[in-house]
Amino acid sequence: MNFQKHYEAGSHYCFVDVDGVPGWMRKIEARALAEFTFNVDNPALSNVFPSELYGTGKGKRATNYRYYTKAHTDAWKMSQSYGNCTAVSLAELMGASWEFDRVVKGEAHIPMEYRPGSALYYAARGHRGQGMALSTAGNCAVKVGISLRKPYCNGEYDLTDENVDEAYGNKWYRGAPDCVVDEVKTGGKIATYKRFDGDDQTVLDTLYNGAFLHNGSTNTGGDGDPVGRLKRIGGHAQGIIGYDDTDEFREFYQEKTGKRLREAVVIWDQTWGNWNSVSNWPEHLWGEKPEGAWVITLSDTMKMVRQGTYVCWDVLGFILDNLPNWGATEVLG
Repeated sequence: MNFQKHYEAGSHYCFVDVDGVPGWMRKIEARALAEFTFNVDNPALSNVFPSELYGTGKGKRATNYRYYTKAHTDAWKMSQSYGNCTAVSLAELMGASWEFDRVVKGEAHIPMEYRPGSALYYAARGHRGQGMALSTAGNCAVKVGISLRKPYCNGEYDLTDENVDEAYGNKWYRGAPDCVVDEVKTGGKIATYKRFDGDDQTVLDTLYNGAFLHNGSTNTGGDGDPVGRLKRIGGHAQGIIGYDDTDEFREFYQEKTGKRLREAVVIWDQTWGNWNSVSNWPEHLWGEKPEGAWVITLSDTMKMVRQGTYVCWDVLGFILDNLPNWGATEVLG
């Protein structure tokens, strides 16, 4: 199914509480946001963002998505089969957070044998139709944990394949089976999934310090060289995965295109796979291009960020596989 065509025709698969979307969608998002706010401690980023980090990203770049690519050759390669962009994009951002914590911060997470999956989160939408609010998926991730594309319930539900994982998420619209939920709870969780309420500098600061942003907007980016322009679509969830605010990139861009930049550019990720044309990707600066990546300016990014954005940051757990029970009553030395 060509989801890009459906979005351009005005279909909505991410509920965005902004002018221009149907009233019933705004009501769903408002209800989901109220539940999220009730269930999550300090639901806004401003409540937990360390003041000493403000400004640390200025004049720098962040390409932390590369750690996920290095850990898993299929990272950032997905092409959603349903209106589940919210769940699919969140799963990718959690995978990227997991690898950043493991490699850069040196936390003792297990190596990534399985990528995070979307089934658990899309199953939390609570209705048979397509689409869901970002806050609904985030609420599930915070309360339950990070679900993986792996076999669950002694192999009864094998979510290893992306298409199967997505199909189960579509089928389980009243929630995933209890045995799946219980197994996910024994794994890791995202420590920080907060509503983004900062300014343009805070976007750079969070990305520079290892966070990824989860956005719901009625815009997306078009073809670019590599910087593209905004275009209107239906409500869609996408990930913000990096940025570049260096003169090194600006000089490269002017050399390649003859155009000048006076601001940072921001790297986004799309759940439609390799869907648009991005030329002049500076691999020497940004590494291998994630399959669905596209680039816009920071000012265009803020137009999308203000429509609804959450920060995905830090992973708790995934430190070891379960050890066998040796009958010890004290910690083994």
